[in-house]
Amino acid sequence: MASIEELFNAGRAPTAKNSIESSTELYREKKYYYEKVYPSENLPFMDKPFDFVNENPLYGKIDLNGNFVTPRRERMTNIGTDGEVLVFDFVADAFNDLKANVQSLVRASALSSAGAIGKFEAKKGFADLKDLDNLQKEMHYLLFVSQTLSSGTAKQRAKVTNIAEFTNSFLSYVKSVASEAPFTKDGIVDSSNASPVTTGLCVEIDLRQYDDDERKHKFLLDPNFNVYRILARRFGFMVDRNVPWRLVADVRSFKMREYMRLAYERNIINKRQNVIIKTKEDEIRATLPDASNLSEEFFIEMVELVPVQVEIEPGVFVESNMGVSKWFPNPNYKEVDLSMEAAWTKEELQSYLEQANVELDAVAAQVVEETKSLWELKQFYNAKAPEVHNGQALCVGDSFRTCQSRVFKFNKFFETYYKTSYLEEIEEFRKNIYNFYTSYYVQYPTVKKRVLCRSGLEEKYVTKEIKLETISQEKFNKLYNEYFWLKVYFDIRLAESSIKFKPLQYNKHLKKIMDLSTLNSTNSTGNYNLSGVTTKNADHAHLYEVDKNGNGWALEAHHPESTDIIHAHQIISWVVQSAQSDCYPDCEKYFGTSGAPPHIHSLNEDILLAMKYINKIIKKRMKGLDKIYKGTGETREESITQSNQNIYASLMSSQEIAEVLAKLGPFEVFTKMF
Repeated sequence: MASIEELFNAGRAPTAKNSIESSTELYREKKYYYEKVYPSENLPFMDKPFDFVNENPLYGKIDLNGNFVTPRRERMTNIGTDGEVLVFDFVADAFNDLKANVQSLVRASALSSAGAIGKFEAKKGFADLKDLDNLQKEMHYLLFVSQTLSSGTAKQRAKVTNIAEFTNSFLSYVKSVASEAPFTKDGIVDSSNASPVTTGLCVEIDLRQYDDDERKHKFLLDPNFNVYRILARRFGFMVDRNVPWRLVADVRSFKMREYMRLAYERNIINKRQNVIIKTKEDEIRATLPDASNLSEEFFIEMVELVPVQVEIEPGVFVESNMGVSKWFPNPNYKEVDLSMEAAWTKEELQSYLEQANVELDAVAAQVVEETKSLWELKQFYNAKAPEVHNGQALCVGDSFRTCQSRVFKFNKFFETYYKTSYLEEIEEFRKNIYNFYTSYYVQYPTVKKRVLCRSGLEEKYVTKEIKLETISQEKFNKLYNEYFWLKVYFDIRLAESSIKFKPLQYNKHLKKIMDLSTLNSTNSTGNYNLSGVTTKNADHAHLYEVDKNGNGWALEAHHPESTDIIHAHQIISWVVQSAQSDCYPDCEKYFGTSGAPPHIHSLNEDILLAMKYINKIIKKRMKGLDKIYKGTGETREESITQSNQNIYASLMSSQEIAEVLAKLGPFEVFTKMF
């Protein structure tokens, strides 16, 4: 039975907004929304809603090793209809399938067509952390110049006459404010500034303000809401408790990992097939004189319908035609004059095209075999592409049917879809500080400074105008080597994390860092190694060989998806020179995948060992890292599967579930009272 307080609260909507001046009132209203307003999880195929704010703020921002990560933009795809809405490719596939399911229920009048759920359009997706990172660093520079160097007198600015003085002053400023305004990528990812949408795992179907709990309440009162969160779970999504129109991909769930596997394989298959198609078309064009005048492609993609058993609802199957992509000769080939002397006969052309199609079909089988280390077999409900044996899907159960399907291994997920944030920090530090000084030089090329002048026995101070010193990027890099920036990174990460060591502890850690950073850079005689591995940049590293003067090569490296995309770097006086893929910027055109843009490396890979040690120190002070990906995915999905078998024996369709949920009153759904 509900209490008096609960009964009085039952009918009221939350009113919290960040604009509320009273912190006590704001806290009370937020607490009311969190504890009383959001619906109970005690519904079919339900679980506790996901909470970025209070329970799991680092979800999608940190990998299984505790390293902060940022999404690989090349793995993104657009799902927007009125503008660009980017998400990971597998999230896009899951969302589009969920959208089709919702729209089918709307057409069947099982769901209302009104509201954001009825319309079900992707309104917001990925926000690139790179933009936030650049903005944050630019703000640091502006604040440093406008406040630190202009704090009431000209004395501070007078201290900066060259890049060394600028660097020391700027870094002192950064360390003084880093705990509140982070500077490193890791610090920004770890801060509240990095929205959940920077993970690439979120899709929002509405554009309401996040801080308006009253509008959230209206969204929860949508008659479609409970069906929406049930269907979301079926397709591998979680609903964000604090932003209920935000869907969050559950990267541990079998369903979402099946989407990962399908998207990963499709990406490779498409690229390889495109290369085959282009090669075949070039061969035909070289043979058929009139072919160059043909505007259409020689191969066209068509959908071949294959009869399959499809589960349209739990336990309900129909025979349906599944569209399978096939490549066929373009019928416009008839426009080519095959009677010309150099032309093929129609039969020869047809035979050539059929052989090409055999090669195209073989790609899929090759990719499955090559990627077998990335996937594993799992049994789960609502599999999109179940395994087939003797023409039959490997499924069990009648009223609650589960199937065996290949899913992406979770321990491979982060290395495939994310980059470790700190790996490129050293190089970016150098570039940022140099660019900041260049901007400062352009803005303030001269500075007035009081200097002591002597004339005989007389001494006096006079104000002189001094021109700032200029320096090339090459000289700057020599002046501040990677060991200097390693210490800077250590100091700033400590400041961002509010970690303070006593001098003895600090020096002990710093010595360990420097020892690790030079672990393999010299041999037993104290001389530099003449071979080894470069640092990682542009997602790769090189083996290198040099002579005693430091001249040689960072040896040839090829792209993981194409051995035709290659490059090497010349090394002069121990410095790796800039290089790019041989085919860049046309690698995508010729080989189906993008190559490496101009970039450099350093010869000492041990810097990464030192940076890992620094991040290990930071991680020790962070709590709950082991719980970020627990309670999601496999364990939860298995429990849901077990607990809902009986439910689905009686609730056979989404439409019937919708009808049952529609009968629940506001007390039952929204206040958990009865």
